This record gives sequence, structure tokens and C-alpha cells, in this order.
Amino acid sequence: ETFPQFFIKKVMANRGAVKVVVDPMLTSTAKAVVAGGGRNLHVRFRSGGDVLFNTSIAGEILRHGLENRAYLDQYVEPAAVEAYAGLATSPELAPDRVAERIALAGSSASELAAVIRECARMWATRRVVSQSSMGLNQRTGVDGVASLLNLHLLTGNLGEPGRGHLRVAGQSNAPSEVYLGYNSQLLPFRLKIANADHREKIAMIWRIPVEYIDPVPGIPISHYVREPIGLLLVQGTDFANNF
Repeated sequence: ETFPQFFIKKVMANRGAVKVVVDPMLTSTAKAVVAGGGRNLHVRFRSGGDVLFNTSIAGEILRHGLENRAYLDQYVEPAAVEAYAGLATSPELAPDRVAERIALAGSSASELAAVIRECARMWATRRVVSQSSMGLNQRTGVDGVASLLNLHLLTGNLGEPGRGHLRVAGQSNAPSEVYLGYNSQLLPFRLKIANADHREKIAMIWRIPVEYIDPVPGIPISHYVREPIGLLLVQGTDFANNF
């Protein structure tokens, strides 16, 4: 609902994909996905339960030998795989135990456990693209995103078309930083555009002449509205509906 371009063009237009919305709220997004039929799912559990949910999925994958062993052997350190497997397959993270801990009040823990097992099967047998936004990023932070990326590593769902993770940020400048590493005010790694040493570092990383980086920071959009202008058009953002 708040990312219409992504949702319409990337999610709903992909008619052959199974779509899973993880959100404790029955949002317009969840309603649209479920209304699409097929095996689409709206998964609900307590806010903040993402790490337990994702790691329980990983445990199911490992218990049934569904991990992509060739991918792990090539790209992940064996000690890291062993340590993670020991955590994910511990009894405390079995689907039934996790479901009891994170199920919403009044909902069925056994049904949630069945969803965890079904998600494990889908992660192991399908090409998976995951997408996270503010709900995961701000509620569980690094641990939440890491628990999701671990599933990509475990199943080899990285580095090919139809496999990977997307983070959708909240403001128009934020996706620029996420996907391009740059905005009009800052260079990557929060380096300053006006600082000559910072521009030199980035130019070396990007392998471009430093002259290609404009030393003058761009103008924040908030500055534009302070000046006499003929038209300010706000398009494609939710607060436009309030005018």
C-alpha cells in the first residue's frame, strides 16, 4: 500500500509466484495477496517474533536435510554453518515451541507451527525473493534482517534471477542510499561530499576520476518549498492523499 510501484509491478504482476505476507496486521497488502488465491499466505504472529520465526524455518530445513549443501560448501565457512545449525535445530526452536511463544492471543499455535513447516518447504524447493521494510528493520533491527539473510544462504537463494533480498526504505532519498549508496547530501559510508579526502576515497573505490564527483552537496527538497515556486507536485507518496 505504501510502496505501490513495488507492489503492483513486482509482486502482483508476478502471477506465477506464491506470495507470503508476514504482518501481524490485516493490511490492504495482506488482503490483496490473499485475494489473489492459490497458495498465497498471510502469516500473523506477535510483533518482534521474526527472529524466532525465521530461525525455526531454518531448523526445519536442516532437520530434513533440505539445505543447499553445495552452496554452503562453496560460500560459507564450515564453522559458521555448524554453529548456526546447532542453534537452529535446538529443541527450543522447533516449530511447535516457537509457535507457542509468538502466536497472537486467540490464534492457533498449531496452525502457526504448520505454517513454519510449509514455509521451510517453500524456501528449500522454490526460488525465493524476500523483501523487508520498516516493520522488520526497526522492530528487530540487524538480528531480524540477519535471520532472513541466513535463510537465503542456507538454501542458496542468492546471486541468480529470482533469488535474493530487497529492502524497501521509507523515503524517496532512502532507497537511493540503499540501492546506490549515495544521496545528494552524503557519499557512501556517511562520508561528506564537501570533504576533498572523502571524495578521493570514494573515487578510488568507484575507479573514476575524482572530478566526476561534484564537491557541492545537492539541495534538500525542503529548501525548495521555502522559495517562491509556481507548482509543488507531490506524487506517489501516501501523504498526498491528505491534500
